[in-house]
Amino acid sequence: MPSHLPLKTFVLTSLAFLAFSCNPFDVTTGSGDKPESLADIKKRLWLQSPPDPAAPLRTVLNFEINKKLQIGRPVSFLISQDDSLYVNDNINGKLFRISPDLGTITEFGTTPLSSPTRIREFDTNLFVYDNHGINVINNDGQFVKTIKPFLKIEDFDLLDAESFVVSLAERKIDNGGSYFAMLDSAGKRRDSIGKLHVSDYPDIENRVFLEARAGKLYVGYKYEPVFEIYDLKDKALLHTFRISSNIFPHLLTLKHEKEFANPEPGIFRIAKFIAGFKVVQDKLYVLLHTPNPEIVEYTLDGKEVQRYLSKETQALDYFGFDVRLSDDTKQFFVGAIDYSSNPSIVVYEENGN
Repeated sequence: MPSHLPLKTFVLTSLAFLAFSCNPFDVTTGSGDKPESLADIKKRLWLQSPPDPAAPLRTVLNFEINKKLQIGRPVSFLISQDDSLYVNDNINGKLFRISPDLGTITEFGTTPLSSPTRIREFDTNLFVYDNHGINVINNDGQFVKTIKPFLKIEDFDLLDAESFVVSLAERKIDNGGSYFAMLDSAGKRRDSIGKLHVSDYPDIENRVFLEARAGKLYVGYKYEPVFEIYDLKDKALLHTFRISSNIFPHLLTLKHEKEFANPEPGIFRIAKFIAGFKVVQDKLYVLLHTPNPEIVEYTLDGKEVQRYLSKETQALDYFGFDVRLSDDTKQFFVGAIDYSSNPSIVVYEENGN
């Protein structure tokens, strides 16, 4: 695969921030007596906290999706073996293909999906999880089959052409409380690994991104700044470490205040900490769920190597992350949704100036 896509120059328009109280936990002073949203609290904390030391990123390309073709709500993208990008529409149940030069976007395939989430690739097929299961789609856009695991899955990856590892989005888990399951080609559970974390909100806090690579399972927790690495053969936890950012201590304090985090049964106000990650060669890159894209590079045993930050992009949410390396360049691909709900695929490089 080529190390990077063709580049264009683009600078994202900055968004003006509102002014809020200097008390990071005074959540009722945004506008009269109306409580601040969690996103506004994040922005305010971000502005008030000393920034993490980080190498600056420059935007080399910004593909504003809805300027090309209106879609509803993307939640995942994939860079394929031929450097095409595939992005889903969770609201309208569609897949789209973005050309390798990030110039055009077209609808991909004709089979409707039901709230698609994660996209994976193996050989010449795409694997897309939705409410029906893991859908297999060939590289011509033709629907092949649906694998029905009869489990609610948060994320999944392929172990080989005939098996999967999945994380579960619910607590109805057997096999001693294991949180990750290995499935065969029919979707039947054949093994389990990992344990649920003891937490105040287990249905939320145990939701993860995962990636299987070279006999290891890499796990980043969305609602807890924790990363884990398992050995898939021995089913042993090899490493666990915390992910840090300048605003995370404040957000963790809010999460542990039940009146704020869980004001009513079934209502949660819990910040996301990790927006995605990628294992590339001998490094781990973690995209933090911060108001500006912040990426942390780690060794595979959890030692921080470098931190990168974009001051050009401000994001309400994220819908994917990938990394491409060449001899002298790191490129970071970030699916970002701005505060006007506009989705973009943004490509960054370290600013050498």
